[in-house]
Amino acid sequence: MTEISASLDPQRIRARTAGLRVRSARSRMAPGRRAVAPVVIVVGVVAVLVVASVGALLATGVLRIGGGGSGPLTYSVFFNETGLAGSGVWSVTLDGNTQSSSYSSIQFNLANGTYPWTTAAAGYAADPQAGLLLVRGPGASQNISFLRVSTYSVTFNETGLPSGTSWTVRLADSSRTSSAPSIVFSEPNGSYAFSVSASGYAAGPSSGTVYVTGEPTARYVHFAAGPAMYDVTFSETGLGSGASWTVVFNGTGQTSSDSTIQFSSFRNGTYSYSVSAPTYNATPASGSVTIAGTNPAVSVAFTSSGGPGTAVTYSQADATAAAAAASYYGSGWTTMAAAALAIPSEYAYPTSQIDFSSFCPGHWIGTQPPTVTLPSTAATASVGTAAVWFIFFSQSSSSSFLVGDVLSGVPNLLYLGSGSQCTDLSLISAAGSIDSSQAVTVANAHGGSAFLASHSGTSTELALVGGAASFHLAPTWDLTYTTCRIDQTSGIGEDFNATINATSGQLVSTSSGSVSCTQGPVTVPAATSAPVLADASAVGPSARSTERVAVVRRA
Repeated sequence: MTEISASLDPQRIRARTAGLRVRSARSRMAPGRRAVAPVVIVVGVVAVLVVASVGALLATGVLRIGGGGSGPLTYSVFFNETGLAGSGVWSVTLDGNTQSSSYSSIQFNLANGTYPWTTAAAGYAADPQAGLLLVRGPGASQNISFLRVSTYSVTFNETGLPSGTSWTVRLADSSRTSSAPSIVFSEPNGSYAFSVSASGYAAGPSSGTVYVTGEPTARYVHFAAGPAMYDVTFSETGLGSGASWTVVFNGTGQTSSDSTIQFSSFRNGTYSYSVSAPTYNATPASGSVTIAGTNPAVSVAFTSSGGPGTAVTYSQADATAAAAAASYYGSGWTTMAAAALAIPSEYAYPTSQIDFSSFCPGHWIGTQPPTVTLPSTAATASVGTAAVWFIFFSQSSSSSFLVGDVLSGVPNLLYLGSGSQCTDLSLISAAGSIDSSQAVTVANAHGGSAFLASHSGTSTELALVGGAASFHLAPTWDLTYTTCRIDQTSGIGEDFNATINATSGQLVSTSSGSVSCTQGPVTVPAATSAPVLADASAVGPSARSTERVAVVRRA
């Protein structure tokens, strides 16, 4: 187990200085030792900072790497419906798991945490239709009211087909096939895309949109013998969640972040295509598709190209991640911290080495991948940008904690937690912080540029730790340039460290020197003298004699 902890003066909030000292004190480490990997250090800064006991004004944070032991306790939670007629069937999808029932209650068993859910019943509108369920011990439940929605017939009538010939209509997500001259759907008010087909015949129209506006509606379709129209579907594997890709088919391009892209209404023949995605290689990247009386499908496998990713600033990454958080889990999220890595080569970081639950119980969103591929950042990238960002959010209304990453500008939500251990997270906010480009510019003006000029192949580790207004703590930027690679396990490297007040933009401290690139046990003693502060409010009261930070090797 790797543990980052702080033992502090009980009269002051010292978590911030202790957390940041882990990184800035690396220059004073004895040879043969180095702190844990950069991503872990950044998470450690957050962990040290966020767990506060207001009553005693003590602060302690723990980050564990690896883990094990027995699983968490689970509790019965119930979704209860009213309004469905008779034995109407309804369903609830909770954190990706769906249950359906004709009874008035649906039960799940869950550990403490916060879980997204949606519900549906054919022909009914739900209130609420989606939300977050907070589980804190037994007794969690969600009541749902269903209201019947009026539906109207949508009829497709065909002409031109010989008697007994089958034809198909796809309306929205529903598909029906018949040899009768009419196909009927029942839908509430709204607009619905449709497509029509029959083997060996051309349909007119073959696709379009039908509008339901409070009364039955009908569309007429004429089939003519001759070239039929077919669809071509491209399916991808290998892209990261939220990554976009593009297919150009017969000269027409489509871009999507979904796993499939479809081109409709093509006659028999051979058509060329090409496939691409930023920082990925596609197999096949181009080729041709032959349509011969069927709807062909093309499978595309993506692998990372290892080339530089798209580098963005903190403000860009934060806005992107915040939009994703609001889209999936509603409003009310506050950015409490951020971390960036600008590394010279791509690296697959094992997710088994990251355990957020130690300081905020929860779960990975979706299936936890074995690794997260961190794209490289080009040496020519703009100042203060990186291709890898981690953004940490809190939500005071539900005592929830959310972690997302932004890789090459694409957001992905990783972890959702909640519980009493997470309550104090809402005290921390990065609001009002200067952008990363400004912070790095300050650091470069005070020794950073000179370090980069004399050291090649450096990596950048950048952390924004939010402030706590209640305790007069300002947010800070912590920058490290290092010659140690993220995957390096031996040797001696060089570091440059700078801390900047993220509100005023003033320099707090700098340090540089030789460090070990070996992960291992490290004890960082208290500083023999306080750093020179351009703005003392960046770290609060200066009683440093009680500070001690320990990093304990994983068991």
